[in-house]
Amino acid sequence: MAPDGALPFHLPIELALIDAEGKVVAGTEQVFELTEESARLTFPNIAEPPAVASLNRGYSFYGTFSHAGIDASSLATQVRLDPSAFNRVEAMRQLTDLQRIGLLENESWQIDPDWTELYGRVLRDETLPSALKAYFLRIDEQPLDRRYCTWYQELVTAREQLMLAVNRAHRENLLGLFNALHTFGHRKSPKDGLEDRLLKHVLLELIAVDDSPASHEIILKYHDAASVPADRVPPLLALNRCTAPERRSLLDRTYEEWRRHLSGYANYLRIVSSGTCDDVFDMIETEKNKASFDIRQPTWARALFLPMAVNNKMVWTDRGIQWVTDTVIELSAINQYTASRLLNTFQHVRNLRAHLKPKVESALEAILKAVPESVSPTISGQAKAYLGQR
Repeated sequence: MAPDGALPFHLPIELALIDAEGKVVAGTEQVFELTEESARLTFPNIAEPPAVASLNRGYSFYGTFSHAGIDASSLATQVRLDPSAFNRVEAMRQLTDLQRIGLLENESWQIDPDWTELYGRVLRDETLPSALKAYFLRIDEQPLDRRYCTWYQELVTAREQLMLAVNRAHRENLLGLFNALHTFGHRKSPKDGLEDRLLKHVLLELIAVDDSPASHEIILKYHDAASVPADRVPPLLALNRCTAPERRSLLDRTYEEWRRHLSGYANYLRIVSSGTCDDVFDMIETEKNKASFDIRQPTWARALFLPMAVNNKMVWTDRGIQWVTDTVIELSAINQYTASRLLNTFQHVRNLRAHLKPKVESALEAILKAVPESVSPTISGQAKAYLGQR
């Protein structure tokens, strides 16, 4: 809906009708120019109903798009048949979102086996390029339905449940594809094999989610086979989110190997702060107190502190909220930019669920008290804005 007095935004919408064989119905492929608030498009002389309407093909306009009335069966058909790769991935994401919302709203929700079966079908599809398959298979934490975007803890749990369902149903296929991707050969450029590495990282997350000894072994083998430090980052991230007995000793070894290299040390710090084990805040504190760390060094400060801002499994605990509060206060007099980005964690305080909202409001009040405008107008003003104060 355009604001009063404003003209509707001109939207070029690429679209087509798709038949049961996955082909564009003749005469339907076009760019529809939407220049009014609403419009009707009619296709005359269509002999048979299309299998699916392929709308906003190739992400033809930048914005939010929803197809009202489309059901799970039609979305599954679109995943299988639509020639538009973008729309196929979007349809898969929407189907995943339906399962995610079911888990959020109903504790007894059972993940639809049709979704799991379709997921396996995509996994086994040998015609898909690696990057496209990675986008199909990746299960995001954030929902498409923005009504649930601040259900942080519940979204973490829902994602894990969805990934575990895939792991249980298709572990053999996941392992087969993972082992078939040889990503550690000689590379003339970092871009060489980039798509295969992207897919392998998605597969590793799906394999490692069960936190089993067998998965721990896969993570460790992946790490040991890596030929360059950058390829060790994904297995180390996976390792620091599991209970493998070797976790701390391997991270300690990585610290010794990487601490003298600027980007290597930053990657190590990012791995530490991305952990989801109970000791993550103690590990951050340990790193902060090491002689090798300088809180005034912006690259290192960002690497150690900012990953926690999106580490929703840990940051929305009581200790996590207190850690953000204390760290913002400490950084406000040293690096306002990093402090401000970390404070963004609390920006949706007014939309938080009832069990979190008062805790975060108290945290923002504590930040305001400790960081008045005379110390940092940026942090003070930001905290006031989040609380709805002027």
